[in-house]
Amino acid sequence: MKFSAVLLTATCAFPLITSAQDHGAAAVPVPTISATSTNLQVTAEAKLAFLGGLAGRVKCDAEGNIYLRPTDSETSERYHPISALPIRKIKPDGSLASSFSVADGWPGLRAIDFFVAADGKVYQAARSETDRAVYLVSYLANGSPRSKVRLDADFFLPYEIAVFPSGEILVSGIYGSENRTPFTAVFNANGRLIKEIYEPEDEDSRKRAEAGEPGFRPSSMDFGNDFVAKGDAVAGSDGNVYLLRAASPALIFVISPKGEVLRKLRIGSPGSELSAARLKSAPGLLAISFLQKGRNTGILEVVDYKGKEVASYAPSDKRMYPGLLGCFSLQSFTFLSLNDGDYLHLNRAEAK
Repeated sequence: MKFSAVLLTATCAFPLITSAQDHGAAAVPVPTISATSTNLQVTAEAKLAFLGGLAGRVKCDAEGNIYLRPTDSETSERYHPISALPIRKIKPDGSLASSFSVADGWPGLRAIDFFVAADGKVYQAARSETDRAVYLVSYLANGSPRSKVRLDADFFLPYEIAVFPSGEILVSGIYGSENRTPFTAVFNANGRLIKEIYEPEDEDSRKRAEAGEPGFRPSSMDFGNDFVAKGDAVAGSDGNVYLLRAASPALIFVISPKGEVLRKLRIGSPGSELSAARLKSAPGLLAISFLQKGRNTGILEVVDYKGKEVASYAPSDKRMYPGLLGCFSLQSFTFLSLNDGDYLHLNRAEAK
């Protein structure tokens, strides 16, 4: 798998559009980033011991460790299907810290998305191949399986998971005969349902996916809903979870631990062919990756928790593809890239 250079070099700002329901935001100080439409420059690079590609999203903890699921020759041979691939914790210097495998503790489960808390605790949403139940599994810091909790919900395919700082769990996915209907809910730490969430935008996406509209029905299959499956979720420093729906403009639900949709953020796309697909958080800030379908190009938009634009970055270096953003902090970004004979690399970049 090869990544071409990121060719976009300029951005334009779009205004925030919010819903009328714009209450409930915690008072979180907005850090200052000095520049808008700024260039990024790689300041450090580390080579990883993985030769191949990646499955799913890349995550990060507060110490800058990267969590990913590489599809190198060893893991591809030992773990099949892809949903059984282990999570690898990578230190900032590129060395392997530990591995987390659902197959080690629960071989009958198939995991899709995972979540890493700021303190490094790792969680995965997984579904059973036998009783069609959905579980939340967690791991010890050394990678050993710790616990498995069954979620109080009918069978669905989990695609996004986020754990609130207070311990509640948000899981989002799709269900139905053709897996086109969005499902989002908040559960307590024991898996009991607190509240199910179904917004008008979810219903609209279901209809558009059933109609076969591009951007909603996957082009390579006859089932699914990309509005949900290609989204993302992060925990904010304000105690809420930010759930991204893959759309243009970007749509973000701000959800409380009680399952309330406090407000919705709509962030205009910085390009007509760019759609939101990845989300990262830092104290008081969100970084949204707008990507171009079929090409390894994209733009990073940084906004505050109200959706106000803070900064915009259009990397022109192939080592900084926004679709492979790992860590986001006030000082820097960390990207993954494939080069040097297809070995994975970690690239730390700073605004210049």
